[in-house]
Formats: sequence, structure tokens, C-alpha cells
Amino acid sequence: MEILEPQKSRPRHRRSTQKETAQTERTASADWCQHLVTVEKLDPDLVWSLFCVLRPHADNKAVSDVRVFNPGQASVHGVHVVDYSSLDNHPELILYHGWVDSHTNRFKLQKSAPDLAA
Repeated sequence: MEILEPQKSRPRHRRSTQKETAQTERTASADWCQHLVTVEKLDPDLVWSLFCVLRPHADNKAVSDVRVFNPGQASVHGVHVVDYSSLDNHPELILYHGWVDSHTNRFKLQKSAPDLAA
């Protein structure tokens, strides 16, 4: 999979509540979502409901590993996702994984789970 350059649109952000940690993002950026809808052909409503968790790289603070997951499915499986490592023992819940560069907005995502709608 190729490394993707950012689009002109800006990410949709929502302020975190006290119940959420700094490493859990409510939605992916507009660039990721656009990629998942236009290239991966996912339902837009599903895409905007997805969450992601980030883990910064030790050698480059601008780059973070990312895991995209469906919070509804995590709840059904009894998994409370608070950070990147919360999904270590639940790879079936990781829909996409990859990395993102917060300075350039470049990212790379790879499909992880076979059935995203389940």
C-alpha cells in the first residue's frame, strides 16, 4: 500500500471528555476517512463512527502508530479501549493499522480485520 499525501480538507476534531484519554481519538482525520470511503469503499456512516488509538514512536514524535477500531464491537466483546495497548490481546477488533505523521498529515493504513461491518 502506498503512502498517502494529505488532502486539502482539515480533520474533524472533537474535544475529549474526562472519560477519554489523550491517546484515544473519537474519529479519524478527514484524510483517513476520505481514504476509507473512496479507496476502501466503506460506508461513510460506518467510517465516521470509527475510533482510533495512537502510540507515538520513540525516535520521531511526529509519527505515531495507529489502530482503527469500531467502539461498538469493542463494547460487545467487553473490551474497554483506553489506549493503543488495549487492543494487543484483541487483534480481531483492529480494522486497520498503520502510522500517521502529525506534521505532514501523511499516513499509511493496512486492512487488519476481514469483516468491518460485523
